[in-house]
Amino acid sequence: VLVEMAFVLLALLPFFWWKDSKTLLGTAWSRNQRLYLWAGVLGSALFFGLQQGEEIGTILHQDLLRHVPLWFATGMLIGMGQELTFRGLIYTGLAQGAGMRWAVVLSTLCFVLAPIHSVRLYHNLMSGHLGVALLLMGIFLLSGLFFAWVRISTRNILIPCLIHGIGNAITWATFVVVKVHA
Repeated sequence: VLVEMAFVLLALLPFFWWKDSKTLLGTAWSRNQRLYLWAGVLGSALFFGLQQGEEIGTILHQDLLRHVPLWFATGMLIGMGQELTFRGLIYTGLAQGAGMRWAVVLSTLCFVLAPIHSVRLYHNLMSGHLGVALLLMGIFLLSGLFFAWVRISTRNILIPCLIHGIGNAITWATFVVVKVHA
């Protein structure tokens, strides 16, 4: 958790120094931005909660709730760190130099092929699970495009950070706890 927290704090630093990017951290959100935030967070919680329903049942049945907060925090920080990196630093830098379309394409490709994702893709390919690898690639691609859309629509980096963080947090807090402790 401390490593992820340090990464998030380091990823935030350029937004404080780069004059034009300070507005991306604004927390005085418009009604439209708050709607994106609530819809995204609730949608993410519902989607990942349903997806991880079996793991949630296992956690409740086997009294593993005490392990959830650490993994929830870790997942939250990983999602925030990914958004600060891919839709924050990479997208913002590319949008100013190459334009919005290229920034979306390139930042999304970076997200799909990022180390945390490429390891899973590689493992599935080498294990002969081509279908799983292609499904994961599709999920990462659509997720990256969705988070780019939220970033562009809200003109704020914190909103996609929170939406992505909630989805990751639910996945990590359920999947990892069940795999490690059940």
